[in-house]
Amino acid sequence: MPRIDLYVSPEEYHEVATRGACWDEQRKCWYLPPGGDAGPVQAWLGACDERTADVDGAFTIRSAAAYVARARWRCVRCDAPMLVIALYCRRGRAWGEPLARFSVHHVYRIDAALARQLARWRHYRLNATQDCYLNHCPRCEAPLDDEQLHAEPKQPFFGLGRAIRAVQFTQLRGRVRLCADVSVNI
Repeated sequence: MPRIDLYVSPEEYHEVATRGACWDEQRKCWYLPPGGDAGPVQAWLGACDERTADVDGAFTIRSAAAYVARARWRCVRCDAPMLVIALYCRRGRAWGEPLARFSVHHVYRIDAALARQLARWRHYRLNATQDCYLNHCPRCEAPLDDEQLHAEPKQPFFGLGRAIRAVQFTQLRGRVRLCADVSVNI
């Protein structure tokens, strides 16, 4: 069995070390050595990098500090008021690189655990014609492309990590895995 890379936040370094993980100074990451017991480090399994990306279906983004951001917006078709959501990560990895304070948009693949958590926002769902997850108007069912919510300064999720508008956050449980585009919020 090859070594398994782990995603470990700096706050968890001591704990993962006591559970049998090893530190790779060259790659600056924690790993489970070949033949190691994965049970004690189960919470940190699933790091994504160039070598492991295809092992579990090529999820390109991972985070243990992810949130659903919620805001009020108006439908671009019927002008009905609506609740829209976006995903925000305080820290995580995108294509194997560590990132902090980033939002994701044009989400085209999510893991089952994330799908279960997002089910409560039933108007955020996969849009068959655009092949990505979008907010949909509860009145007319019009999809709102993420460009209508993230791209301009007056939109609710522009610069999400430093938003001054009324955006509320709900923390997601566990580690989320998905495929999407990323916007780093400085």
